[in-house]
Amino acid sequence: MRVTKRNGAEYVYYLDPDSYLEIKLIETRKLRGAQQVTLTQYGDYELVNGVYFPFDIESGPVDSTSAERQKITIASAQANVPVNDALFAMPVGAGK
Repeated sequence: MRVTKRNGAEYVYYLDPDSYLEIKLIETRKLRGAQQVTLTQYGDYELVNGVYFPFDIESGPVDSTSAERQKITIASAQANVPVNDALFAMPVGAGK
């Protein structure tokens, strides 16, 4: 699936034909006047509270080798976990 934004940035999404999960993204955009093409690959999908999430993500310039790309491996994930409302309270003295 190809998406082109108004600013000219282009995103090409590759989906698994059986699961329809995103397996690859090629992003082309201008950064400081130069064209930049980034490849991101997704894998090791796991079901978390009814939604599939990629637990392995690899990203870098499209012409880089796998060894040169950034790799993220997620050990565990939770969704819709109860959170204490106090975590979102305004800090004491804020706004003075």
